[in-house]
Amino acid sequence: MNASAHVSVITFAALWGTAVFGPALGWLLVLSPMMMVSRTALKEHTWGEALTGALIGIVTFGCFVGATVWSWII
Repeated sequence: MNASAHVSVITFAALWGTAVFGPALGWLLVLSPMMMVSRTALKEHTWGEALTGALIGIVTFGCFVGATVWSWII
């Protein structure tokens, strides 16, 4: 799979930090786009790899939210 693991982890961490600690950490949401731009500008990743990494981070966060909600239901 051609995806940026760095972008994936930063995307998940920014979403998780904002969800767990509140809007005070909302500034973390700028980290993922900044990393995507810097990694593609430095030719470390293509835009496709960066976007795939971001998608994986978002899906992983969705799984986290699903597990959290599910634990409240049961």
